[in-house]
Amino acid sequence: MTQETKTKKEIVTAYAKRFNTTKKEAEDTLMKVMTFVTEELVQGNSLKLVGFLELGTKVRSAKVVRSIHTGELTETPAKRVPYCKFGKTLKNKIME
Repeated sequence: MTQETKTKKEIVTAYAKRFNTTKKEAEDTLMKVMTFVTEELVQGNSLKLVGFLELGTKVRSAKVVRSIHTGELTETPAKRVPYCKFGKTLKNKIME
């Protein structure tokens, strides 16, 4: 099985063809979904489609790290990072 990475343009074209819509409508739909997901994650909300996908953010705590070049200890601040967790139904479908 070969893997193919689709660009935004290719996704829009495939969506438009599969759902018999125009590329403009497909792109508008994709942009609305991307904007919605981004805004929700920025606000700290999680998005969960049961069996499919969960998107959210986690707080990575501050820690002390050592520079491999100088050996100096520095502290990295705590920060929020995005995460993606795939649902069991999607995982099983992919493994078929």
